[in-house]
Amino acid sequence: MTVLPSANRDGWSDNAMYQRERRAQVKIPGNFVYIVRWLNDRSRVKIGYTSNLVLRLSEMRTNNFCRLELLAAIPVEGRKDEATIHRFFEEFHCCREWFHAAPSLLETSAICSCQFSQDEVAKLRKALGEDVILGYALVEGQCGWNEEEIGKCNGKELLSHAA
Repeated sequence: MTVLPSANRDGWSDNAMYQRERRAQVKIPGNFVYIVRWLNDRSRVKIGYTSNLVLRLSEMRTNNFCRLELLAAIPVEGRKDEATIHRFFEEFHCCREWFHAAPSLLETSAICSCQFSQDEVAKLRKALGEDVILGYALVEGQCGWNEEEIGKCNGKELLSHAA
């Protein structure tokens, strides 16, 4: 017989509340424009803004049965930079925050993405488990781009081109 976790007065199970609190405590500092895709549909990506990357990815994963891949996390100053990046990639726009996963969009966003330290990667993996895959461009030392290519395009440069 399967025993279901008991629900508290708000309808949350103790385990669900614990998982949400645990993810909320793990924070990668900074504001990000993130680019994600679900593994069941690699033809589109979502470009969004967050000030808490771990919690946002966790929430997105809850809303879809398929695993999620974080392709890029571009450090930004605030939400207005999300609109700037949307304009930069407007030729690939589908609807709202969804874009066609064109090779040039994926390549540009990967080069502009920050690279998380091994400690930050460990935090992300501990908080998100196997539900979210980290794209190769995000993990320090695993990126295929050389220093010159990365130096050509960082988040601020992308924003200046897009404005």
